[in-house]
Amino acid sequence: MIFLYPEKNKSLWKDFIKELEIFKCFFLKLLKINFKVKISRLFKILKLIILLMFYNVDTKNIDKLAHLSIKRGVALQKGQNLLITAPLESLPLVRKIAEHAYKEGAGLVTPLFNDSDITLSRFKYGNDESFNVAANWLYNGMGEAFDNNTARMAIAGDDPMLLSEIDPDKVSRANKANAVAYKPARERITEFKINWNIISWPGKAWAKRVFPDSDDSEAIKKLGDAIFHASRVVNDDPVAEWDQHNKNLRDKQIG
Repeated sequence: MIFLYPEKNKSLWKDFIKELEIFKCFFLKLLKINFKVKISRLFKILKLIILLMFYNVDTKNIDKLAHLSIKRGVALQKGQNLLITAPLESLPLVRKIAEHAYKEGAGLVTPLFNDSDITLSRFKYGNDESFNVAANWLYNGMGEAFDNNTARMAIAGDDPMLLSEIDPDKVSRANKANAVAYKPARERITEFKINWNIISWPGKAWAKRVFPDSDDSEAIKKLGDAIFHASRVVNDDPVAEWDQHNKNLRDKQIG
């Protein structure tokens, strides 16, 4: 989960972490030696939680991206259900998408999350035979949902090199099994039988791939800014911007 913070509070949280370290040193001196390891681990966890709050993603642009994705991206209709697939990191964006979807009169918004650590656990420790099968029940359910006019939104933000060091045979078999299982549902998308949209989220691992010389927070901010600019949400009225952009494209085709 990613916590967001206003830019103006950045120095405040850095000062807080420094004070936390000072307090930890003082506190450990008051304890017996056999408690020190456990307490050190506790403070380490607390520090990591605080550091997560330095994921510098503009909350206003997140809100505008969510609004744009509903109004023009997926063009959700009143009463229509929405299925969202997304990396767990993108929870702040998914929450805003759901909020705007319901404001537009959505029926039911269903998010399905994936997690990179769980994916890696599967490929590292999963039974070898498991890579020959996929969650058919899930894809069958998605196909049924699409047949009942459920809109589809996917959020991209995972590490593109997540499985680069995994046995390629496992990856190949898993991809093949998923492709076969998902084909009927995917055809409803590629044949435009439903309305669908893909948007991006600046995941930490992806951001570090793009900006390897920046620290985590700065890399995420840079990738987030790039996504927001490409999506035109840095403008005052992104919906109007896209309407004008689409009009310009149609005029060029006619001309």
